[in-house]
Amino acid sequence: MNYQLEGKIVFITGAGGGIGRSIAEHFGREGVAVAVTDIDAAAASATARSIEDEGGRAAAFQLDVTDRKAVFDVVHKAADNFGGIDILVNNAGVVGLAKIEAITDAEFDRLYGVNVKGKLWCMQAVVPQMRKRGGGRIINICSISGKTGGRLPYGHYSSSKAAVWALTMSAAYEFAPDNILVNGVAPGSIIGTEFSKDFNLINDPEVLRATIPLARRGLPQDVAPAVLFLASEGARYITGELIDVNGGLLMD
Repeated sequence: MNYQLEGKIVFITGAGGGIGRSIAEHFGREGVAVAVTDIDAAAASATARSIEDEGGRAAAFQLDVTDRKAVFDVVHKAADNFGGIDILVNNAGVVGLAKIEAITDAEFDRLYGVNVKGKLWCMQAVVPQMRKRGGGRIINICSISGKTGGRLPYGHYSSSKAAVWALTMSAAYEFAPDNILVNGVAPGSIIGTEFSKDFNLINDPEVLRATIPLARRGLPQDVAPAVLFLASEGARYITGELIDVNGGLLMD
């Protein structure tokens, strides 16, 4: 599919593995220059090398999205390196399992620091760069749990993802006059990520069929095309929208 993205510049957080890496590699194949960021510097470098090995342009940056100053510094470095930023993919996130009565201050702050504050800091940092270029696209990676609350004991995680969706809608209103479109993508049950390692996943085909109409869990490469679409000219009249990528697990 031709997304008409060649020559654009994307800044992606949490791109060292899983969904973030798949998104980064998909952008690279479309001729987009990719600023690959991750808290794990080695993982970010591996993703950047993968893009370059396929003939794309990429640069790796170590980034802890909870550090507001570091976010602004790395955004400026990436913009200087590539000549600007057109697209932000706010992908970095963490998950945690705990019953509501057992959630601690530290664990709550950790999840909200990465999942919510980190996305806010990145938006603050990239918007001036996008204004200089006459507009841009911001895609926040949300979660099905932000809609359902989730069936697992992670109220702090699901509420943080609901907060990301509310933040996305607020940003869509605020930045529309700047021609900056802000949308979200909400994956369902995705395997092949760091998150999936934390769960004892059921793989019985009949159980899957009963819960997911497409009878399989998603892969990172199932999520990436939705992100590229929202970054493309085909989505030029879409803002404040949330695209579900869940195989039918949730239909609303």
